[in-house]
Amino acid sequence: VLAMAERYKIDGKSPSLKMGDYTLQVEVDEVGAEYEKIAREELRESPDVVADAVTKLRELVKAETDLNVPLDDDNYLYRFLRPCKFYPDSALDRMKKFYRFRLKHPELAANISPVNERNVFEQDLVTILPKRTQCGRRIMVIDAGKKWKPRECALTEIFKAVMIVLEASLIEPRTQICGSEVILDMNGLSMQHVLQFTPGLAMSIAHWTQVHFHGTDWKSFHTYIVADSLPLQYGGLMDIPENTGPKLHELLCRFKNEFEGIRDVLFIGSVRAFVWRESGKPFWKNQPQYTCRDSNPDIPAFTRPAQHESDALDFLPMKWV
Repeated sequence: VLAMAERYKIDGKSPSLKMGDYTLQVEVDEVGAEYEKIAREELRESPDVVADAVTKLRELVKAETDLNVPLDDDNYLYRFLRPCKFYPDSALDRMKKFYRFRLKHPELAANISPVNERNVFEQDLVTILPKRTQCGRRIMVIDAGKKWKPRECALTEIFKAVMIVLEASLIEPRTQICGSEVILDMNGLSMQHVLQFTPGLAMSIAHWTQVHFHGTDWKSFHTYIVADSLPLQYGGLMDIPENTGPKLHELLCRFKNEFEGIRDVLFIGSVRAFVWRESGKPFWKNQPQYTCRDSNPDIPAFTRPAQHESDALDFLPMKWV
């Protein structure tokens, strides 16, 4: 954790974004006593359990001859172990779901990086609130209503931005422990917006996790997220300026190296190959490089084998409210 924290700091300070009188701070330091207590009591996180789980997960991944991930990066492994309470078999299954989703939805997951998704942030459709919930979760807001102009920003762009924000937030150990809440603001939703949801994309979103509908019943809403953690438009207490998206994009681009090792999944014939692509390294191990005719040799070729398993994005610890 300390090595990762120093990697992102400038003049000894973690990256941050000023939002009016509030500051969104990227928290890459040690988690602190409060979060250590949560991790210990809710995730079984203790030095002995963690060491044993990391060792066993490494062994399980090595046994998957086509699975190539950064095994020397403990923080990467924690992203899968923590949501599974440090049970290695469950973490491996979660890791496979992560890559399986990317295989099934290349239109959403290929070449995903904040550098490539500036438009959605310029239109201020996705943001992160500066305060966490009372449970320590990060809060992301998606404006899929009156702010959203489908002719200027495709739904797939919004989906990619959501994945970028959620993955970037998992750089934070505290978010790995507590997860995230997602507010989907559909105020002003029109038929033009609804028509953007293809059946396949709607199913992908529906599979993510639980969804709670509140309307403008702030009393009900505040049972999930207290007013102190919310902006004024949601019955909260924070006066946050609008149009923070461009600055958020700049902040996320600080972590572009986390996305340059693009994580993709390839199926070559009947051979399954899960891949963590790093610059200058093969797309998969133990397999010859392969590209389809007319495809770009610098990006992986995707096929769509029959799948009957749920592609729920439960590899990302979050809830929709």
